[in-house]
Amino acid sequence: MYHGFNGHGKFGWILKSKTELLRQYECNVISVDWQTLVPSPFYPQAVHNVYTTANYTAAMIDWLHITSGLQPSLIHITGHSLGAHTAGLTGKYVTSGTVNRVTGLDPAGPSFYDKPSDQRIDKSNAAFVDIMHSNSGDLMQACFGLSAALGHVDFYPNGGMHQPGCVNTPEFDIDDWLDLAEDCSHMRSVDLWVESLTSVPSSSSSSLTFTSWPCTDWEAFTVANCTSCGQGCLNMGFHVQQGLNGSYFLHTNSTSPFALGNIQ
Repeated sequence: MYHGFNGHGKFGWILKSKTELLRQYECNVISVDWQTLVPSPFYPQAVHNVYTTANYTAAMIDWLHITSGLQPSLIHITGHSLGAHTAGLTGKYVTSGTVNRVTGLDPAGPSFYDKPSDQRIDKSNAAFVDIMHSNSGDLMQACFGLSAALGHVDFYPNGGMHQPGCVNTPEFDIDDWLDLAEDCSHMRSVDLWVESLTSVPSSSSSSLTFTSWPCTDWEAFTVANCTSCGQGCLNMGFHVQQGLNGSYFLHTNSTSPFALGNIQ
C-alpha cells in the first residue's frame, strides 16, 4: 500500500487496512513508507519521485519472485493520491509477471491531467485495475483528483467530486491548492476503502455493501436513468467483482458507516 502526498506509511487508513486484511486472510501486507520523497510543499519533486519509488518497489517484487517464488498474479497494490499513480506504475514496471490487481484511491490530478497512460495509473498496469474517485475535477473546482476513467472499472461515489459531510469552501484560494491534498473529500476515498474491507457481500454479513450502478454520468444517475443493473451492478471497494468494465455510480452516507447497500 502507498500513502499519498505529505503522508507516511503508518497513516490510520493503512494500519486499519492491514489489521482487517490479516484478520480475514493469510497474507502479507507491505506499507511503502516514502514520506521523505513526498513532503509538502515540494510537489513537483514528489511527482518525480513517483517513478523512482515505483521502480524500486517493482524491483523488490521481482527479487521476491526470484528468491521466494512470489507470484505477481497474487499481488494487489493499492495507493492513494500520488500513491495511486505509484501503485499503477509499480504494476507496470514489474517484469516477472502480470500483477493481479491495482486499486487507485482518488488518483492525484495536478501534474497528471495530460500525462500519457504510460506515465500514470492505467488499466494496463494489472490484470484488473479499479479506481475510486472522491474529489475529482480541477483545482479551480477545489478538487485534487483526476476525473477521467482510468481503470477497467471507475467508481464515482456521490458524483466523485465533493463528498457529503465535507465542507466545500467557495472562498478557496488557488494559491492554497496544496491544502487540497489533505482535504476531506480527497481523503474520503480511503475511508470508503477501509469500510469496504468489512462490507463482505454475503447473506451472512450484517454490514451493508457499496452497491454501484453502471451509468454514463452522475447527472443521468441522479435523474434515475440508471436504475437497472444492466450488465451488472458492482460492490465498490475491496470486494469488487472482477470481469466487468465501465463507470459506476452510487450514493453514500455523510458519516460512517458510509455504505447504503442497495439503496440508490
